[in-house]
Amino acid sequence: MFTITYTVTYTVTYTVIYTVMFTVMFTVTYTVKYTVMYTVTYTVKYTVMYTVTYTAKYTVMYTVTYTVTDTVTYTVKYTVMFTVMFTVTYTVKYTVMYTVTYTVKYTVMYTVTYTVKYTVTYTVTYTVTYTVMYTVTYTVTYTVTYTVTYTVKYTVMYTVTYTVTYTAKYTVMYTVTYTVTYTVMYTVTYTSRTPSSTPSRTRQVHRHVHCHVHRHVHCHVHVK
Repeated sequence: MFTITYTVTYTVTYTVIYTVMFTVMFTVTYTVKYTVMYTVTYTVKYTVMYTVTYTAKYTVMYTVTYTVTDTVTYTVKYTVMFTVMFTVTYTVKYTVMYTVTYTVKYTVMYTVTYTVKYTVTYTVTYTVTYTVMYTVTYTVTYTVTYTVTYTVKYTVMYTVTYTVTYTAKYTVMYTVTYTVTYTVMYTVTYTSRTPSSTPSRTRQVHRHVHCHVHRHVHCHVHVK
């Protein structure tokens, strides 16, 4: 009979080297469907700003004949013709004050569906060395390839409500300037006689009158 006792000491040393290479391919398809509903309510109070330019031209012709019987009898006959032309131009400055309030409420609902497909390929190489009274060295290399395909579908729905209120106030001042030009031309012809049969006499008068009027008006308007 005999007994054998022994002790084993060993050391393991290994190195792992691996490379991973993968490709991802995916397509996304989604449809968005939403409805917008909103109401707007606002009140505006304002005075209009405007510029006016106009020209007026008119002619008046009339004849007056009258007889006076007294110590002296005479007849007066005259014709008056005159033309009036004037132009008025003015600009208005005014105040506008208004408030606008509106509320917008809308709901968005959409569905997204997409599919992702990708392939991952990688290679792992490693070396293991260990010794147990003896040494063994070997190398293992392998490749793993797999494909993953999945579909995601989800729906999103949300509502937004907001209110906007603002007030605006401004003032406009305007100046009115207009010029009036008119011409009056008239002729007076009259004959006078006395009871003693004095020879009649005739007199003609021609008059020309030119008038120019310039006016400047400044106005301030406040609207509330």
